Amino acid sequence: MGLKRALSEVLARVSWQRCRVHFMRGLLSRVPKHAQAEVMAWVRTTFAQPDQEMTRRQPELVAAHLEERFPKVAELLREAAGDVLAYMAFPPGHWRRIHSTNPLERLLREAV
Repeated sequence: MGLKRALSEVLARVSWQRCRVHFMRGLLSRVPKHAQAEVMAWVRTTFAQPDQEMTRRQPELVAAHLEERFPKVAELLREAAGDVLAYMAFPPGHWRRIHSTNPLERLLREAV
C-alpha cells in the first residue's frame, strides 16, 4: 500500500499493475491443494474473455461462484481485480505483452 501511495504522490496519474503471476500465487495460497486446479481454472476465465467489458465483469462472477467455499479467495479477487486488470487501459494490441509484470521483474532481477 505504501508503494501505491508513493506512486500516486510522485507520479501523478500513473497506474498500478499487480503482477498476474504473484496475484495467482497469493490467491492459490488461500486454497487447499486439492482445490487449487479448480480455483485456478475459474480465475483464469477472467483473462480469457473476448473484450474489456466482459473481462471487467468476470471477476465478480467468479468471486460469487467461489464465495461459499473459498471466501478469502473471493475477497482477494474482488480487492485485486482492478490492479490485475490495469493493463486494459492500454490499446488491446499491447495487452499480450503487458498483462504481467513478471518478465520485467526477471529482467530487473528482482526477488520473486
